[in-house]
Amino acid sequence: MQLLRNIYCTGEVLHHVQLAKIFTDDKHFVDMGLLYAPAEIISKFQNMLKNHTIDRAQLIEFVNTSFAPPGTEFEEWNPQDWHKSFIPMCLVFPCANENKDDPSTMSQAALEIFVDSY
Repeated sequence: MQLLRNIYCTGEVLHHVQLAKIFTDDKHFVDMGLLYAPAEIISKFQNMLKNHTIDRAQLIEFVNTSFAPPGTEFEEWNPQDWHKSFIPMCLVFPCANENKDDPSTMSQAALEIFVDSY
């Protein structure tokens, strides 16, 4: 866990990535998954620092080859006992003014969920 903190919270990797402003959103980097073990990533980064200061292009290459884009760590999964009809009505009709008997009162998102589930 400490190695992950050294990458995403307090270490030189995060420091250099944030200073280089590689991403327009500062949270983007910390949402990226690791492509290698934390120790390997830290070692690779430290080796880059030993040789010289890291320029922006090298840092971008390091990030692109060591980290996966945000969200790619998730796998689509549906439990075997899942069925769309299990969607609670409070999620389908989240607003008090929505009436399940009158689709015109439903939000577009709720209507899509409702239609897709039947």
